[in-house]
Amino acid sequence: MVERDEFERIRSEICASGPASDDDNLLGMEIDCCAYFGDPSFADDSPGLWHDMKVRRSEGAEWLISGQALGRQEDAAAIASTLCTIWDQDLRYQYRSAYTVDRSESAVTLRAVTQIGPGALWVTAHIQVAIS
Repeated sequence: MVERDEFERIRSEICASGPASDDDNLLGMEIDCCAYFGDPSFADDSPGLWHDMKVRRSEGAEWLISGQALGRQEDAAAIASTLCTIWDQDLRYQYRSAYTVDRSESAVTLRAVTQIGPGALWVTAHIQVAIS
């Protein structure tokens, strides 16, 4: 995990170095995100710290993958840790990746970027768990 400013620098660098993922490649990442983050449309269960996860892809958008869910304030630290673990261990491409997590009174937000190879496809993700 990196600080927000460092993440934005890396994200800009990756996004300028190759094409954005699209079509079947982006669909594959969307399906993986649905499975690992627990979107009930694609997964039988979720990590258990949040519920009602909805993941979608948006070709050409700033965040190619986005997700929203609901969680509890008392689970905020565990939510942040679990979002990071899922991204780092299950979703990122091996070549290059960066992510940051922001926590506020109302949400835990993972911002991530990954690239499959030098000058190759990249994906951005914005996953937010609203907490109350």
